Amino acid sequence: MVNVLNHISVSKSAVNILNLSSCIMKLKYLFIIVLTLSIFVSCKAKKQAHTSESHTTQSNDNTLNEKRENIIVFLSFNIFKENKKTVVRLKEKKEVVGHLKDIKQLVRNENTYLKILFYHQSDVMEERKITHPLIESVEHPAEEGGVLIQSVITRDSATFFVRAQFSQAITAVEFVENVNGVETKLNTIEIK
Repeated sequence: MVNVLNHISVSKSAVNILNLSSCIMKLKYLFIIVLTLSIFVSCKAKKQAHTSESHTTQSNDNTLNEKRENIIVFLSFNIFKENKKTVVRLKEKKEVVGHLKDIKQLVRNENTYLKILFYHQSDVMEERKITHPLIESVEHPAEEGGVLIQSVITRDSATFFVRAQFSQAITAVEFVENVNGVETKLNTIEIK
């Protein structure tokens, strides 16, 4: 009889272990289901945000002009030397909804910079100076004496971008190169 009672108590503990194991398995499945649903919902929300951004970018100019103060324009350019002349080409234009903070851009060398003029029709909306992307001034220690020496590095090509936010659409961008105090008008790019 003692043997039977021991066997019954062992069987009860085995059943408890099985119930616990079954409970743990149910929790694992529940966790996997919740994780899968959360990933699905977040992907769907991201897809909807991407779709609405695409719709905003592809909408016609009338819609953009109505809300122009909320449109940030990112312009990416390639700049390169061609037949000893500097040329700028539009690489990409992207418009997104948002608000641009006023950030002052500093020109490191006042004698060498790239001036950008933003146009709406024939009106200049803004003139901006940026560090020349092809000409960079660097400082490094001299071999003797520990004095800093300034050297100029010139590149054949570079990529740069500007961002802008105006109440009217940008129709053209003009570039003026200033190298060692000598201004040279480069090209004007029509923005569509």
